[in-house]
Amino acid sequence: MKQGYDVFLVCSCGGHLTQILKLNEAYKDYSHLFILSGRYDPVDEMRDRAVQITHSERDFKFFINLIEMYRLFKKHKPKVVISTGASPAVAAVAMRLLFRFKFIYIESISRVATLSLTGRIMYQLSDYFFVQWPKLTEKYPRALFKGNIL
Repeated sequence: MKQGYDVFLVCSCGGHLTQILKLNEAYKDYSHLFILSGRYDPVDEMRDRAVQITHSERDFKFFINLIEMYRLFKKHKPKVVISTGASPAVAAVAMRLLFRFKFIYIESISRVATLSLTGRIMYQLSDYFFVQWPKLTEKYPRALFKGNIL
């Protein structure tokens, strides 16, 4: 693994990872590192570019995630973090207290009428907050709608 990355791609596995992989055109020309909570089967694009952190679901393991994120941010100093959610996004955005970077959050396509818990947190803390359904911009005026990923 190399020393520095321009972009961190932070998410849980499953649907969150599927959505971030669909954004490949946005980050493929930048040095990037996937930071994933949970087990995953790496696709070619992720080989030698993925780190697994402890899976946390609103429990004490969140504090382990903070330590893991701190080490990764200190070593690699990304300029941008893109997240499609869940819990690793919260640990990543907390690193803004110590490191300077832009944070882009994309709410899950499954959130049609309301934001997820992580989305409600990220709505307040991210530089850019995207939703995948136009109706959500009525309820959340800072949210940006540019279409959906899937």
